[in-house]
Amino acid sequence: MIHLHLSASWKLTLNGEDTKIRSRKGRALLTYLALSGGSARRETLAELLWDSGDIGQARTSLRQVISNLRRSFKGHDPDLFQTTPDEVSIPLENLSTDLDEMMQDLTSEFNQPNTVKSIQALPQLMSELDGISSGFDDWLATTRSHTLSTTQNRLRTVYSKQDVALDVRNRASHAALLLNDLDEHAARALMECHVQAGNSALALRVYGNLHARLEEELDAEPSQQTLDLVVAIKLEKNAAPDAPVKIVPVEVKKTKLATVAVLPFDFFGPEPTPEYLALGLLDQITCHLASYRAPAVISSNSTRGYRGQSPDLNQIRRDIDPTYVVTGSVLLQKGEASVSVQLVEAKSSLVLWAGSFVVASDTVFSVRQGVAESIARTLMPNVNLAELRTTTTQNDEALGPYHLVLRAKDLIFQLETGSFELAGGLLMQAVTIDPTFAAAHALLGEWYALRIWQGWSKQPDADRRSLELHVKRAVALAPGDGRIVSLMGHCRMMFDQRHNEALTLFDQAIELTPNDAETLAWSVPTLAYSDQADRGVAHGKRVLELSPLDPFIFRNEHFLSIALFMTGDYDGAAEKGLSCYRRAPDYSSNIRMTIAALQRATRLHEIEPLIEHHANLMPDFSVTKLMQGHGLSNPAKRHEFGETLVAAGLAR
Repeated sequence: MIHLHLSASWKLTLNGEDTKIRSRKGRALLTYLALSGGSARRETLAELLWDSGDIGQARTSLRQVISNLRRSFKGHDPDLFQTTPDEVSIPLENLSTDLDEMMQDLTSEFNQPNTVKSIQALPQLMSELDGISSGFDDWLATTRSHTLSTTQNRLRTVYSKQDVALDVRNRASHAALLLNDLDEHAARALMECHVQAGNSALALRVYGNLHARLEEELDAEPSQQTLDLVVAIKLEKNAAPDAPVKIVPVEVKKTKLATVAVLPFDFFGPEPTPEYLALGLLDQITCHLASYRAPAVISSNSTRGYRGQSPDLNQIRRDIDPTYVVTGSVLLQKGEASVSVQLVEAKSSLVLWAGSFVVASDTVFSVRQGVAESIARTLMPNVNLAELRTTTTQNDEALGPYHLVLRAKDLIFQLETGSFELAGGLLMQAVTIDPTFAAAHALLGEWYALRIWQGWSKQPDADRRSLELHVKRAVALAPGDGRIVSLMGHCRMMFDQRHNEALTLFDQAIELTPNDAETLAWSVPTLAYSDQADRGVAHGKRVLELSPLDPFIFRNEHFLSIALFMTGDYDGAAEKGLSCYRRAPDYSSNIRMTIAALQRATRLHEIEPLIEHHANLMPDFSVTKLMQGHGLSNPAKRHEFGETLVAAGLAR
């Protein structure tokens, strides 16, 4: 069987085995066959894939591509890839694509977890194949347009039927808005779903996003039909103020939740093992677990420090207090990786599950899903894993530059200009080596954001454009990665003040990875600045529970400080801010928030050293300039915050 994955990154599977096709022309040829009836004349392929007017040279190049493809198919059923002197074909009865699966799900139950991810990736459908030739680019454009149109029509059919289950209509209308955020039909359908679910507030937020986008893109107002629906929702909401409103997608309980800590695996073998392999596998398993609704997983930032230490369970309990601990080892030899894993109850030392996997050594990261699912099944025996939402992680191929990202992340949060600029160079190197590595684009976007807010950018407008470019690229490459979607939400608020859009992105992100510390962390400032500070405090505290030993805990303390400040807990905000300051004294955003908290708490004697240090870091700082682009959505509160900074001693 041949399976082609086309909606995000291109991938070929032959009889269940991932098969690499290194040539872009080879990928393009297989894609064209798969979507154009399964066969094509050689003459057609030569003219399609090569712009050269020399048809003889094009035929020669085509023969070479076909020869390479034959080698890739070697060892499998020879009928899977057939050639004659005039024609190339693949049998449709042995072919499937993720687009076929998506369309099939849209015409049946619409209940497969990957369908929405595939839909969200459609605007970038087969983008890796852009630029092969002008003829192929034209074919790609036509194919994308047809696929988008067909998908939108099928989604509309689903969400327009009132006899379809509410959750299915909700998913369909939400997916349609992911494709076109100006689609009023889909927006009204999603609003109606939220109202039927008793969530009028969320319905009105959908309208707010639609209104803003129509004004921004078309300089237009919503239709009368949409306005009538909004009036009806507001009237109903005012008439029944006690109607249930469920805005918070993450329930934060006072009782201690069960948590899992994944420790770095030990690697053995005759050859030295690069550190990024151990840390990469740790991140992969942790991220996969974090994409499940349960159990909660402690951030890998808090467990990576155990690399090479072999701590006992008592030490781990004292450090991070997990309910369960995952340990493992990897033996690399003769091209194979033998992976052994144990899930242990921390308090009793009881082994709840143990498993082993044998894979090719260059695909060791492929065990992540099996390990995560085995842990989830062990701890949640009554949960159907098909119903658990999983996140899209980067391809195994992308882990080549992974060590560059790890090094860059450590350097970024030293908050020292020399190491910070070095980190940017490493990240640019990573995205050059592998332009499809979503995590590298996301961290590069975060790097640009911090560069701007620290006052280190010499060209802030250009850096903002670069930030937007890399974050959008990261989301396009990994639309199911909650961390990346959450980072985009943070940027929407901090740089564009598009609070409603940011809140919607956070809802999506937390649904994708509900137990991931970083996903929750990015949401805290926006919630604080959008009159949802209590929810921001809950998320901020949850982040510290999930990642108590995070090397970047100072950032999480700063975010929680913002939320505490906005609830009026100025002493609490000052304490978190001062703790962050002790860990990262050059974090200028935190210095300002801490100054404001101390001023409001009338702890004036503690302010002067912070004012002096801030002046050394940012000698040209102006409160007026800061407040022009500040994230506080309420103008009166924004003005009050600025006056608090001036009263404390910062330059107006």
